[in-house]
Amino acid sequence: MNQDLVLRRCPGVRQLDLGESAMLFDSERAEMFELNSVGAIVWGNLDGTVTVGELTDDLVAVFPGPEDAVRDSVSAFVADLIRLGLVVRQVPQTG
Repeated sequence: MNQDLVLRRCPGVRQLDLGESAMLFDSERAEMFELNSVGAIVWGNLDGTVTVGELTDDLVAVFPGPEDAVRDSVSAFVADLIRLGLVVRQVPQTG
């Protein structure tokens, strides 16, 4: 996973907060996805302003467990979001 990648949530995907977890609804495909508490935090921070690496570093600092395991989990989850078409790459604005 490219740690310099900046992603943003697709506009057609809506989030329903369920306490510590969340559900995503992709209105274009009429599909729902369930997120655990960590997934909901990752999703909420994919706003096109931070890199995957910056987000991962923040999560490593907050969540207990081996650093490699947290990094691997975040990378795998982000890869799933990309594969499912729920996020898109944020292209840097020039000007």
